[in-house]
Amino acid sequence: MTSPRAARRIFISHAAYDTPVAKVMKDVLGRAGVGRTFLDADDLRPGDHWLPRMKEAITDCDALITLLTPQFVNRPWMSAEWACFWAAEKTTYVLRLAVPRDAVFQPMQGSQDADLDSVASVVAFLDAVAEHGDENYELAERLVERVRRARTEQAAAQTRELMHRLVTSPNAVPESVIRSLIETGHVEDLLRLHERAREPAANLTPVRLRNVAALLQQSGVGSERLIPLVSSIGNSNYQRELVIAVLLGSEPAVARRAFADALFDLLTRTAKQRVVAAADDCGFELGDKWRGIPPFGE
Repeated sequence: MTSPRAARRIFISHAAYDTPVAKVMKDVLGRAGVGRTFLDADDLRPGDHWLPRMKEAITDCDALITLLTPQFVNRPWMSAEWACFWAAEKTTYVLRLAVPRDAVFQPMQGSQDADLDSVASVVAFLDAVAEHGDENYELAERLVERVRRARTEQAAAQTRELMHRLVTSPNAVPESVIRSLIETGHVEDLLRLHERAREPAANLTPVRLRNVAALLQQSGVGSERLIPLVSSIGNSNYQRELVIAVLLGSEPAVARRAFADALFDLLTRTAKQRVVAAADDCGFELGDKWRGIPPFGE
């Protein structure tokens, strides 16, 4: 005889980015004895009117699992789907992945909570949502490992997508794309970005290279490492902006002076004059190469 818990249908709420993790969750739930789930990626077909189908699934399902990740924690749809189940007094579960407990939407903190980085926490969740059994510990171990693997693959895919966009997009690339690559540890790839300029679909315009160099400099990348990238920009005004930004920075004077010297021959006379004027304004002494260049306006 099928138990009440096994007969329930569970709605899996997640961000589109987290679909691979949600699919892992669905598979493990099935192995744990949950026979029926609703996962939009599997249960919505091309051509479906998605909003009526989602409303129907919310009505038909008996419980909700919210897969709470940094990509989903502040999304309106996350709280809207949870509120539908809460208002209907249906059971709700929150599975956190790289989200601290205190970051959970306050009304949701009454839901049963589990941390997808903790095997013990996942065991307690499986015991609650599915059939209690000797296999739940093994299933929890598999789930934690498979989720970690899925997240690693997701991050790699996102990096490839962002880099492809940065290199090839015919439109302006938002600073958020560059910042995301910096924050996820791809500084070296960005420092070598100019090396990809000859790729068939590349669209590495001077302004794009300038933006990358500027954000790298703002993030604390040393000016010496920036020299090849900045030298490749091919626009004296943009290069002058970056020289001035470095001069106004907090690196040792010898490093700032070396950066200015490295860019000296690439700057027009007017650009050099503007650099001298900026150096005078901040009381910075440039190297010997700059002697004889009057400040701009004199």
